[in-house]
Amino acid sequence: MSSRNPLMVLVVAAVMLFASSGMAVTDEQVQQAIRRGVNFLYSKQHAWGHWDLEKAKANPDQHDHANMQYGGWTAIVCYGLLSAGEDWQGNPKLARALEWLRKVDCPGTYGTGLRAHVWEKLPDSFLKHVKEDAEKLMAGISYNGGYHYKLGAGGKGDNSCTQYGVLGAWECEKRKPGSIDSAYWQKVENRFVQMQLDDGSWAYSDGRGSGTFNMTAAGLAMLYITQDYLHARAFQRPGIAENHPSRKRIEDGLAWYAKKFSPKNTSGYTIVGVERVALASGLKYFGGKDWYQSIAARLIRTQGTDGSWTGKRDGIIETAFKLVFLSRGRVPVAFNKLKIDGFSWNNRPSDMAKLTAWLSDEAEQNMNWQVVGIERSPVDWLDSPVLYLASHRALELDDEQAAKIKRYIDLGGTLVTHNDGTNANFTNSVRQLIGRIYPQYELKPVAEDDYLYNINYPVKRKPKLLSVHNGVRHMIIHCPRDIAEAFQLNSKRMIDSWYTMANIFFYATEVGRARPRLAQHYLKRKGSAGNSVPVARIRYDGNWNPEAGTWNVQNTFMTNEKSLRADVETIDLEELGTSEAALAHAVGTEKMQFTDAQTNAIKQYLEGGGVILFEAPGGTPQTLPFVESVKQLLTQAYPDQPIRTITATDKVISGSGINGFDCSRVDYRVFYKKRAGPTRQPMLMGMKVGGQLRVLISHEDISQAVLGQPVWGIFGYNTDSARKLLTNITLWAQNVRNGG
Repeated sequence: MSSRNPLMVLVVAAVMLFASSGMAVTDEQVQQAIRRGVNFLYSKQHAWGHWDLEKAKANPDQHDHANMQYGGWTAIVCYGLLSAGEDWQGNPKLARALEWLRKVDCPGTYGTGLRAHVWEKLPDSFLKHVKEDAEKLMAGISYNGGYHYKLGAGGKGDNSCTQYGVLGAWECEKRKPGSIDSAYWQKVENRFVQMQLDDGSWAYSDGRGSGTFNMTAAGLAMLYITQDYLHARAFQRPGIAENHPSRKRIEDGLAWYAKKFSPKNTSGYTIVGVERVALASGLKYFGGKDWYQSIAARLIRTQGTDGSWTGKRDGIIETAFKLVFLSRGRVPVAFNKLKIDGFSWNNRPSDMAKLTAWLSDEAEQNMNWQVVGIERSPVDWLDSPVLYLASHRALELDDEQAAKIKRYIDLGGTLVTHNDGTNANFTNSVRQLIGRIYPQYELKPVAEDDYLYNINYPVKRKPKLLSVHNGVRHMIIHCPRDIAEAFQLNSKRMIDSWYTMANIFFYATEVGRARPRLAQHYLKRKGSAGNSVPVARIRYDGNWNPEAGTWNVQNTFMTNEKSLRADVETIDLEELGTSEAALAHAVGTEKMQFTDAQTNAIKQYLEGGGVILFEAPGGTPQTLPFVESVKQLLTQAYPDQPIRTITATDKVISGSGINGFDCSRVDYRVFYKKRAGPTRQPMLMGMKVGGQLRVLISHEDISQAVLGQPVWGIFGYNTDSARKLLTNITLWAQNVRNGG
């Protein structure tokens, strides 16, 4: 018999799961860790504003990091604080540090390169310092594209110093375009092309043995930067990227890097390199591991009680680096780019990177982009509101791949497809895909006055858009004409292309309400249900199932919150009269003419003890005719029964006596409140049959809200209220069916 303590086994297993997978880390935990780290750094600030060692002086003759890189500690701390969202104008401590940093002489490559990161985050009043540091960094690079510890020291330098020198120059160029000339980037590329080893990695310096993880991160970052400045135009024509030499070098480096990745190595220098490669490549996974979740989980677990992470130099540098990692990695993911192995999915390697960077500036909200593989679960794709798929070739998806795309959309995601180049091969294949996964819908032109053309930016020269609309929302948006070339080239000459994609983002996020990377994007089931209720989804000749994922998500919510499960089956409306389901859910987006057989089936079902919820999904003027036709039917079928607003004391609203939620006060979508004004009153209507409330009518959307994915243009409840109301309705129906 084993002597192992079962409780201890469970605890150890939980810790191992938390540490290895990152599954348990939440955005709230990350925010708390960031706040503690910020407080720790302020506690270590010297009275006169900086964080460098008090004994250190700017002495470029000494090969001592504290002296050679004087100003560097303060630079990385300021960068960490700014990345964490600290307001330099409203915080005198940070303002004092920046004033000190303005004046200090940084003779070293690390110090100057890191200081340039700080200037990039600040307004135009700091442009003078951007120019000064850009000139220092250009003058300080050696003949072979390298840097030493001291700027301008000559010699070949090493790839660690070079990395931070080049990164500093890059920040200057981003903040003040034209600061760095093309000859500089060519010199850098030549160095890292020549120094890449046969296995795809990079060593610390030329002739210094095998490749290392940190230096391969440096090499990859350098090639991503030089690719943008030297080869952007090479990818104008679709099909070039697959065989371009710069892409081959990057892919070889990424393959080596992914094999060596481990979330166990959490030194600040290393993980900032991981993040840099991940954000440049867009990759969500290295070696099958979610780099951000897995590392963030370890950082949460290893943070000290004082808010620091231990390391050399009193934890200041370690804490600053880890603040950078946690802060930059947690921001929302604006676009997920779908990777399909063996397919030309990446003709424009920088399209989403450039678009996201521009959108971040425009929205004044830091955002990232990602690459996600079609081999992953569609649930993984939901951390972005938009899934982007582009090519010039015809799609050839198998049934499993097509089903994954459909599931992403059914769960509330928005698919954007883009035809690269001028031929129509990809567009034609998108039409075929739609015929496979949504045969009831067509790809139609988007109306001139649609939100996609005006939600945030009024688009004057409108790129032609096509859409699959389910009567509630745009599910698939297709660009048949090439607008992504402008993103790849970072060209604003066709600004309406940028405005259009930005509008798509704003549409899919309720006007920019994007959620952080680790926020809840999909509801995961926590256990099993002990109580089941039969529910019928009513099918008829019309748009009876616009939001196919509603009950899938609702079931998870009810299981987690009430140990309740809906056993859902689809029933033809004409057959409803014989159903034993406690609840029937009928939705529609158009006016309906009920046949005599359908009317009789509804009456038979109601009089047999069933409850029906009629809903106008989306709650828009376009979908309301469905419930108006239902009300007309009910008035004719039951002329003596009034249709009334259900009061807060009714059990279906109060939850009293049915183990439900108190829904006497609810909340609504942002769009609803902007159009109708603030209200907390539920708007359900109902009608009694046999002396009991058996008909429920919702003019406001419930179905789309249940999915938990933000989209503009929806009149209805917010996600939490919709899920709770639908739970109460289900419990009430069970109560009625059981004779309660």
